[in-house]
Amino acid sequence: MEDNYNLYQNSINLLINDGNIILQIICPDKSCLYFLVDKFTSDFTGSGDSINFCQLEGVNITNFLKLNVSTDKRNFLSRFNQLMVDEKSIRVEFSSNFSWIKWSV
Repeated sequence: MEDNYNLYQNSINLLINDGNIILQIICPDKSCLYFLVDKFTSDFTGSGDSINFCQLEGVNITNFLKLNVSTDKRNFLSRFNQLMVDEKSIRVEFSSNFSWIKWSV
């Protein structure tokens, strides 16, 4: 459980100031997931479903933020750039009932 939704705010600021868009999804158990966003669509109805979803395409950076929260700026951005080389973009759909925050400049 993550009581402080802005635990990684300094890291998020570094990433958005570097031109990235970060989506923070707050799960029902109050934990948070963080994604580098390539594409984001809020509130659409899936085919054959009456449930509204949000959809994003991007890279899950949750573990990266947890492991690198206290890293200095230069090393943080270097590790992040390596992660972007190593990881593939995924598609995620989640209920529109979830709270989310989109971070960008």
